Amino acid sequence: MNTYLTLGVERVTSRDEIRLYYEVVAQDLAQSVTSPLPEVLTRLANGRVIVENNAAFVIGGLTKSVQQENSGAIPPYALQNTQDTELLILILPHILGTPRLEQDPLEDYYTKFIQEKEVALANANPRPKENVLQLGLATHYSPGLTTYLASQGVETAQFRTGFTGRLYFTRNVGLYWASSDVRDRLTEVKTRDWGALLASSANMADVYLGLGQGKVKITGEQTTVFRYYAARAGMDLKLGPFRLGVGYQHAFAEPEAPDLDTTYFSLGLAF
Repeated sequence: MNTYLTLGVERVTSRDEIRLYYEVVAQDLAQSVTSPLPEVLTRLANGRVIVENNAAFVIGGLTKSVQQENSGAIPPYALQNTQDTELLILILPHILGTPRLEQDPLEDYYTKFIQEKEVALANANPRPKENVLQLGLATHYSPGLTTYLASQGVETAQFRTGFTGRLYFTRNVGLYWASSDVRDRLTEVKTRDWGALLASSANMADVYLGLGQGKVKITGEQTTVFRYYAARAGMDLKLGPFRLGVGYQHAFAEPEAPDLDTTYFSLGLAF
């Protein structure tokens, strides 16, 4: 970034007040969306100000917003990140031949100005809570389990509806759990999953990976239990307090168990 400052003294009053004219030109290179060559973006600020001798003032308002887009295929996602910056110039005018202040006021002025900016930014964009609880409904599709149940004479729907939940201790680390119960006239099928998550959070979506355990309990004339380890990956779209999610879980089960891999869809609320 190149920055050019033009500063002129128009007059000095009898009360040691200084009338100044200023002009700031800031130039940046940015990637063009229509051309392979970069574009030169120019920001301009100018005006007049009257300040006292040895009194600092700031030139602001030269803001810049940079948007970055990231996408992936597995799982499919598209994330957009926006970074806002502002160029600040602090100026301390001094009339030659007059006493200087023993303490440089620029440091105090800068500290106070930055603190006010941070407070204003925090009020405008409150930091999300570290502990976030998500609760919702989920639909699970496990074709291998459905085929196995059909071979045992158990007629169940291909899609199982149940509950799901997550608790994030930070924006990147949390726990998950999920359950579903289905039954026909004689048989009940219960699935339970739980484990830990690592997430990457953005403004519009969360992408996460998880490792955990699970079990499928089939209760009929006799009871059969399949236990397994699981790895899952998914994405949640943020729609205000609502979360719309999709994911896939691969189960590492014992050899005699059916294929327990699951695709799931969820709709929930974040608290």
